[in-house]
Amino acid sequence: MRKLRFSIVITSLFLSLLPFQLKAESNLLPNQLVAIINGQKVFYKHIAFTPELIEKMYGKSFSPQELAEKIITQEKYQLIRITQNIIYKQKIEEWGITATDEEARKRLREVFKRQKIDQAVISKTKKIYLAIIKSLEEYIEHPEKDKEIYKKNLAGVVILQEWEIWKTHNTPEAIQKLKNMVPVSVEDTIEKSIESTKRDIVLEKFQNKIVGNILVSEKETKIFYRNIYENIESPPQYSKIKESLRRKLIEREKGKRIKAWWKLHGQRANIQILVDKYKDFTELSK
Repeated sequence: MRKLRFSIVITSLFLSLLPFQLKAESNLLPNQLVAIINGQKVFYKHIAFTPELIEKMYGKSFSPQELAEKIITQEKYQLIRITQNIIYKQKIEEWGITATDEEARKRLREVFKRQKIDQAVISKTKKIYLAIIKSLEEYIEHPEKDKEIYKKNLAGVVILQEWEIWKTHNTPEAIQKLKNMVPVSVEDTIEKSIESTKRDIVLEKFQNKIVGNILVSEKETKIFYRNIYENIESPPQYSKIKESLRRKLIEREKGKRIKAWWKLHGQRANIQILVDKYKDFTELSK
């Protein structure tokens, strides 16, 4: 469980440093306009993927043709994400959805208590942060020694594939951002997590507005139970698992409603694609 919590902390840290500073290999210039979505301009630098990053993502090499296909696919997916983000930001502003610092603190304290994140956990997480920072600083000075640096500082801390991605944050700015996020205490970690938690709460409120109230009847829950366990010789007692089954049905319906909402509002969005190879990007979201 504690190993899982460390993984969650480090993954959250990694995601907070996105997007990557990419120098894409393409016939498009970084500042070339590729789309206008609900009045918002999207430049190539916002969606660009490099061959190096693609191969690190998949963990293997590709032929030039395969690589070109995967790059364009990932760039289309990135364009989908940007489109959804633009629609999302415009909607939460329109609906007046916000979250306060106090809401975030309350949520974080509840999570820390439930997951037993105490000073010992924070101290171990701090060591992981410092090991990554030290490795990145050494890598900037000696990029040819990347494997040695990993073996010396990070073996047993992060897996080699994660180090390959961490190495893309090899600028003083990225390292300074990482240093600013090193946890000191439980309260310090809570304070440093307020902004990201506020974003989570806003997203939750947004989804709740989309989804509305979902009611699951006893009959639906029993049918679900029978469908799952009808061929099981010794199924669990319905009374003991009916609440978890009900929650699963609610989550399933929630997913359907959210997907339908995005499909509808994606179709309603004012999307102008200015580069032909991205004109069918919405097909990937179906």
